[in-house]
Amino acid sequence: MLRITKQSLLNGTLVIEKEGTETVVATLNATIQEDGSSNINRFIQSNALYLSNKKAMDDDFARFDAAMTAMMSED
Repeated sequence: MLRITKQSLLNGTLVIEKEGTETVVATLNATIQEDGSSNINRFIQSNALYLSNKKAMDDDFARFDAAMTAMMSED
């Protein structure tokens, strides 16, 4: 029997630009399932860059969380 499910995805990338070169610091993924359950994942790819830019990174994490909350309200 075929079961089809619907999910909403949200993806983000936190990037630092230094001397014209962009470096990915973290990747963010969120999924909202059809049944209303959700999850959010954060993959920090450079601890050193994250820690040296912690305030900006944490602000971006908060913006991503807010986008996910808004998306949850739409479903």
